[in-house]
Amino acid sequence: MGVVRFISEQRQKQILDRARPHLVADEEVLHWVRAKDPRSGRKGLLFVTSHRVVLSWSRKDDVAIPWEGLRSWGVDRDSRGGPVLCMEDAAGERTVVQMVVDTRDMARVVGEFISRFAELAPRSERAAIRDTDGSRFVPSADGSVTHHRRTPAELAKRVALTTLGAGLIVVGIATVPLPGPWSFLLNIAGLAVLAREYDWADDLLGWTKERFEAAKRKVAERKSRRQQT
Repeated sequence: MGVVRFISEQRQKQILDRARPHLVADEEVLHWVRAKDPRSGRKGLLFVTSHRVVLSWSRKDDVAIPWEGLRSWGVDRDSRGGPVLCMEDAAGERTVVQMVVDTRDMARVVGEFISRFAELAPRSERAAIRDTDGSRFVPSADGSVTHHRRTPAELAKRVALTTLGAGLIVVGIATVPLPGPWSFLLNIAGLAVLAREYDWADDLLGWTKERFEAAKRKVAERKSRRQQT
């Protein structure tokens, strides 16, 4: 249980660290959910604090809106895969993000997030926001969220990606004794495939990439110091 708890704590820390660059001293994340761009499908994380809402796609493409800068907002509950939140800031910029619901437990968490968001957000200046695709976003603190079961096609896709991803990792482990980076590359490829269906794989892939980039920086710094001496 100690190992499981440690892994869980590290995942939570990794997730919360995504919001840290946008927070001031002593500002804490009050609630977060997994997010997705309803158009492109890219994954992210959505956070709320007592001061702002933060949407993290990547460290170079984040969105942070202070509550006082939020003018209008609303939720579309009819979208399959989870409710969609639309936010408009003082400059008129619109941010649309889907709060992912893959399980009943995630439906509960997203429902709690919506209630907390509505509690912290200012009163919306618009009674409803309409998108160009016909979506209608209504401000509401209702925390009831429906979990839709996967369709046969979605289940088949999940099985196929799970088989492919696990297979790549097994082959990657088997090639550990061989020279070259093949084992590492195959394991990364396997995680990338699994990350399309599993949050734990997505988190692990992000953690691995961060450690790989950190290692590359250290090697580059060592080479630079050697060249200077």
